[in-house]
Amino acid sequence: MPINDGTEACAMRDATLDDALAELLAADGLAAKQSILARHAQLLVTAAADARLSDREQDGSVAADGPEIHRALIAQCREQGVDAGVGAFALLLVNLWLDQPTLEAKAALLAVWSDPLLSGPVQDALVSAAESADDPDQAAGLHWHVRLAEHCRDQGLAAGLAAHRTLDGDQPGESAANATAPIDPASLLAELETLAAENRPEGWSRMTMILETLLAHLPRSGSSELDEVRAALGSQLAAILSERMQAGLFATASAASAAQRRAHALYDEALAILRRHERWVEVAATAQNQAILLRSQFKAGDEAAAGRAHALYDEALAIRRRDERWVEVAATAQNQANLLASQFEAGDAAAAGRAHALYDEALAIQRRDKRWVEVATTAQNQANLLQRQFDAGDAAAAGRAHALYDEALAILRRHERWVEVATTAQNQASLLTSQFEAGDAAATGRAHALYDEALAIRRRHKRWVEVATTAQNQASLLRSQFEAGDAAAAGHAHALYGEALAILRRHERWVEVAGTAQNQANLLTSQFEAGDAAAAGRAHALFDEALAWLPFDAVPIRNLTARRNRLRLLEAERDHRRVVDLASVLLADVRLRLPGIAAPRNRRRLLQEIDGLGQRAANSALALGEIEQGLALMEAGRTVELGHRLRDAEALLTADQRALLDDARADLDAVGAVFAQSLHALGEPRGPSGADPHRAVTQAEALLNERAAAFAALRTRLGLNLDQPPPDAVALRAALGPNTVLAAPWFAETGGGLLLLAPGRDGWQRVDRPDMTRDALQTLLEAWFARYHHFHQSDAGAAGVATSAVDEGRQALWRLLMGPLHQAMAALGLLPARGAAMATEIVLCPPPALSVLPLAAATDPETGRAFLDDYALRVAPSLQACLTAAERAARPSPRTLVAVTNPQDDLGVHANPALAFFEDAARIDLTGYHGDPQRAAATADRLRATVSARRPGCFSFYGHGGWDPADPDNSALYLAAPLDVDGAIPQEDTNRGDRRTIGEPFGAAALQGLDLGACRIAVLAGCETGMIDLARNPDEHLGLPAALLQAGAAAVLATLWPVEPESTYAVVTQTLRAVLNDESSPAQALRRAQMRLRDDPGAVDPTGAHLGPKPVRSDSGNNPCPRPSPLWAAFTLVGA
Repeated sequence: MPINDGTEACAMRDATLDDALAELLAADGLAAKQSILARHAQLLVTAAADARLSDREQDGSVAADGPEIHRALIAQCREQGVDAGVGAFALLLVNLWLDQPTLEAKAALLAVWSDPLLSGPVQDALVSAAESADDPDQAAGLHWHVRLAEHCRDQGLAAGLAAHRTLDGDQPGESAANATAPIDPASLLAELETLAAENRPEGWSRMTMILETLLAHLPRSGSSELDEVRAALGSQLAAILSERMQAGLFATASAASAAQRRAHALYDEALAILRRHERWVEVAATAQNQAILLRSQFKAGDEAAAGRAHALYDEALAIRRRDERWVEVAATAQNQANLLASQFEAGDAAAAGRAHALYDEALAIQRRDKRWVEVATTAQNQANLLQRQFDAGDAAAAGRAHALYDEALAILRRHERWVEVATTAQNQASLLTSQFEAGDAAATGRAHALYDEALAIRRRHKRWVEVATTAQNQASLLRSQFEAGDAAAAGHAHALYGEALAILRRHERWVEVAGTAQNQANLLTSQFEAGDAAAAGRAHALFDEALAWLPFDAVPIRNLTARRNRLRLLEAERDHRRVVDLASVLLADVRLRLPGIAAPRNRRRLLQEIDGLGQRAANSALALGEIEQGLALMEAGRTVELGHRLRDAEALLTADQRALLDDARADLDAVGAVFAQSLHALGEPRGPSGADPHRAVTQAEALLNERAAAFAALRTRLGLNLDQPPPDAVALRAALGPNTVLAAPWFAETGGGLLLLAPGRDGWQRVDRPDMTRDALQTLLEAWFARYHHFHQSDAGAAGVATSAVDEGRQALWRLLMGPLHQAMAALGLLPARGAAMATEIVLCPPPALSVLPLAAATDPETGRAFLDDYALRVAPSLQACLTAAERAARPSPRTLVAVTNPQDDLGVHANPALAFFEDAARIDLTGYHGDPQRAAATADRLRATVSARRPGCFSFYGHGGWDPADPDNSALYLAAPLDVDGAIPQEDTNRGDRRTIGEPFGAAALQGLDLGACRIAVLAGCETGMIDLARNPDEHLGLPAALLQAGAAAVLATLWPVEPESTYAVVTQTLRAVLNDESSPAQALRRAQMRLRDDPGAVDPTGAHLGPKPVRSDSGNNPCPRPSPLWAAFTLVGA
């Protein structure tokens, strides 16, 4: 038998290595090569492979696809592993590309390594490097390479190189010289005219290059003729760049951002030229086009863009009205109204009025001129705004909207504009769907007729994606009918959902697939809740499909919506474990994502998606008997925004640290935009480069995860990661003291209860209460706020109504919560004080909406006794806030005061109740101007500077406060406005006919910025200073008291409804005397002050004024507000 000496095996191994190397060298793109390296790592990531490639080198040159460059790739993989090595090689490849001496050499590398050289992340990095480069030549060179990549990506390699050579030259810095080379303007203009007439997206890139070439060759002579040519070419180029941005034709966020800046620069230059030469017609057209670009920026989240857009629209309208160019006036008015409608949709309620005025103007012109198709467009746009107003609660808007929809449909049918008929019919059907959901059962018949008409048109015209949209909308109406009791509606709905899904899958519209699958899953959830046990499995399958196309980092709002809807299904299945697990992940995701979102509108939308999530998950945890887990989830749901309001924390950073954080946040946003764009591109046709969109998604996702981790690491280094688990029972019990009980109520579908942390007891005590249901809580809150809203909008004659509302609410509050808490205290052996000076102190951590009710004044309907007769009460926004406040209360506090007293000079009271408890040298009192503009009045800047300099132990505000229920961000304390430009005191008329200083609002964001780290107690003696954000974030205690706690105060005394100066003075005086002189806790002190005001109002009224309800000003409404009795019940203490 022959002996095998290994020669045959070596030959076989060599042959296999040669095959693997051949496959590696032939592969197209770095991703493909990475896959081969991973698959054949034992062969290729070796010294033998390196040696074999070395043998193949010819002359030592580095060919784009030759052995030498592949040796570099293998060397990096040997050192760092395949994945990290490929990343390191990509960086080397970029540097090699930048260093190539000729355009041809750079093109050769692009031909082989378009992936990664043309990828979004690489180009983003080059743009960032160019913008941060100190050397202008280096920056210009990097921008030159970015433009080269853009040309090749948009037009393919050959055409892109030719265009780049024409526009930018063969080398960086040659474009200026190239601009002097002869061109044929006539042929370029003719080509431009042809492309403009076709106006096809595939021609826009070529139009951009032609316009750039013409502008580069146009001399800047200063003659009016050449100036106007430059303005016309620049405006046209800016419009093309705007179109490309709107169509998403820029491959990277940085490229789109650069195009946006270029477009604005071109518009600005054109407008300057046209204004200088008084070409007003062209000024109006250019201003309108730039305003349209700014509107698109606003819709993308740039809230600052709206102001500049309105200035441009106003200019265009003024010119066109003056010149009586009425058709153009109508077009501009409609465009500006569309921007205002977008602002209304974003939360600016005041924008609707001006929008309607502009729509009405446009319609009047268009009807007069019988421009009927334009009338139909404007009428539909205005009807869409009215539909949004209806959805926001304006029931009267529906009638006018239908009149406009009917007018538009009649016109469009008469002109046989069937595509527009389908769109308008669908929009009107959507309004009818909203009306049905609001209780109008008769709306469904007409809605289905309109949906059927839209579907018939779209099927006939084979507009399949639009068919899918209409089918889904009609199915959603049927789902609402099923949930209202029409069992037969489900079958038709499923047929429509099935049609929509089939179309969207066929067209690879994956994001829309996700939305439709989720909607059908919601219907199946409703069927499961109605008793169809088989529906759950199919619903979960559809949720799985939806979530596969909705990654959280790319589309966080849609992802949260889908997972929240699945949570509803899990709750219906009573799968408490999965509810807890899913909700925990959801809350963690939002807490991680929130700090990276700068735009307030986007933050609010994210928070709205988790409304109630923590409490729902806590209910499931408590159903499983897991008290600590339930408290942790309850805490997590109530502190998402509180824990990530970064303004005050970031204000403490140095300028360099803030810049570092801002850059990192901008980088994260840019990469997130690229990821979202790549995901949306999955269903779009491939461009000329034929790049694989799935690979682009994978690459963008990897980069996004990397940047998110880097951002989180940076925040940790800067001390800004505020996430921490809720304090445990031992820590809380130690901080609370011997005579204090912590109570956390919860309300669930089948009953809730109380969690109590009491002295002398181990851990949390659980008290189950079947009557503490979620529905009972909702009924109480709805009744209270309905009465309060009526009171809030009433005139001075409604004092009796207001008082009745308070009395009824106090009794209902006793029955639902405070009575059960009273019984639980007695069961623990903590006996009621029955009016004694000292009482057991209770820290209540309630659902935040309950904190704006008069908890301490809750009254037993049988005995008439109030809760505060037996217990001292204070509120904590969260368990962590409870612990932090208690720790602050225990530290020494300086006996110093910063007071703000009557800053608008209209209360008739000039002494702050806190002043009497401090020596002259230890107090600073900021007041109004008292008619003297030289006086150091209580302006915002002066308050900030004074608090920073003094760091007081007590802060006392005695003036006007205001709560805006529609927009809680407008809730504020009112300070003195700064002197006007003439050095005069700014004044306004009051509703009493006299004059007072204009108030400058100082809201929660401003209060958070105060340095109150040494403050034992802060007093907010103004109207409604204890109210919170109930409109947008009812699960969190976001308002003025929480802002002061975040600023460092240990306790905050605030008010729950409009109060009057005299009784407020009495309560504050009594409370501060006990806290500052008798060393009483604020809760005990406030309890005694409230009881004294209630029991003997004359004895504590230092002015002798009437303490009943009387009409005085409130900043919360447009009319004078009554003060509801009992006035003593209006006060609350937050903190410790």
